[in-house]
Amino acid sequence: MDGAAVNEKMSQTRSRMLLREKMGAKALALSLVEEVEGTPDGFAEAPGHSGIAFFPATGAPVAFPASVVDSRRVLALPPELLAEIFLHCLPDVEFIKPDITSSPLILYGICRHFREIALSTPGLWSSLSFETESAPEAKRIELIIAGLSPQWRNIDLEFTPFLALLLPPPRKFYLLEKLAFTVPSCGPNFQLSLYDAPKLCQVHARIYHPVGLHIPWNQITVNRMTCRNFRTCIKILPYLPNLVNGTFEVDRYNSPTEPISVPPLLRLRSLTVVGSGESGESVPMHILDHFTAPSLKTLTLRFPYHRPMVASETAPLISFASRSSFQLQTLSLSLALTAEAVVQCLEALPSLARLKVMIEPLGADSIAAVLRQFTKNRQFLPKLESLHTILVAISPFECQPPPISVAVLIELLHWRRASEGVTQLKSFQLAYDSKTLFDRAVDSDSEEFRPFSAEGMELYVGSLRPSIDDY
Repeated sequence: MDGAAVNEKMSQTRSRMLLREKMGAKALALSLVEEVEGTPDGFAEAPGHSGIAFFPATGAPVAFPASVVDSRRVLALPPELLAEIFLHCLPDVEFIKPDITSSPLILYGICRHFREIALSTPGLWSSLSFETESAPEAKRIELIIAGLSPQWRNIDLEFTPFLALLLPPPRKFYLLEKLAFTVPSCGPNFQLSLYDAPKLCQVHARIYHPVGLHIPWNQITVNRMTCRNFRTCIKILPYLPNLVNGTFEVDRYNSPTEPISVPPLLRLRSLTVVGSGESGESVPMHILDHFTAPSLKTLTLRFPYHRPMVASETAPLISFASRSSFQLQTLSLSLALTAEAVVQCLEALPSLARLKVMIEPLGADSIAAVLRQFTKNRQFLPKLESLHTILVAISPFECQPPPISVAVLIELLHWRRASEGVTQLKSFQLAYDSKTLFDRAVDSDSEEFRPFSAEGMELYVGSLRPSIDDY
């Protein structure tokens, strides 16, 4: 056997030994965690080791078997191997909620050696979700989390004046990429500064109370704002020149007291505007009057409304499309519109390839009028490839109109599959919450729909499906 073969065999042997050692050490580390998790009320550091200790309500330290803690096989491992083992002890979730009875905090509190390794392992503290609580342990955990801010990568926190005090500027966030935070609806005003975060590109802000936000908005590409009123959102827009994906969820629309100049959002490709309706007010489309987005490809509008919007109320969407001159590809609409309003909106967006629309609470006559627009009119959405319609019946206490003829659906599919001058329809989904909308029972397995499925069309006709037909 030549020297190269000997070296390769020795390398393979060392790899197998290291793997066996790693697997055994991981099992011991997990046993240690399980042992600690089984102690009542909390945990403390192992006897003979100094460092931070957590105590139960009685004030007495909690001890666990020294045979586990003092295992030479664990403590003698190289720090980089222990760090990797610690990572395997983390819960399999996107955000870890810090708790003194589970990883990573349980590893932090075992002994000084474990704590030093835990603190130098960014992966243990990179994705955290933490809400302030009144328990004494919560304040202690908050202190630990704030001290680990240089290791944050994906963080979801409830910011309070206490936590803001723990993060005074200048504070550096070298690894932070995604930030989600909540500003509660009570408490005094305070300042929050995260300027020194060179990698930060995604922000989800839930703001229910005035706060001084100092975030490098100019580098944010994905932004989601949840606010009590739209004024808070619109004030931030001028500082988002590189926004690519924006979501704005507001409870009420209140026009800014002074005009706010928003430069064109040149990079915005996906926009979602949602009116939560929690205040009982509706959020009109006038939100779209405040800016333009020439590169927009995907638009979602979801507003609760107590009555169908008439055509004149959809003018902001039509004006937004005209001023932006975008080539919109995907539109999702969930709001009550009259048939005339639906048609007027769609006529202003001839570039659409994918349409998802929830039609409520129109009568059957109005729904049929909208569906008929998709036939025998080559100027109406000529590039449409996918049509997903969700039909919601009117209130049973109102006068019921005549049911929709299934023949309207069949005509639509035939025309959109075979006509020249329009893109062939590749996907058709129609979900409904009441079978009484149609003049007879209808679903995807009905005989008249089978030829379209046989030709390769993605086809669904039937009852509402959870998640698929939701907005």
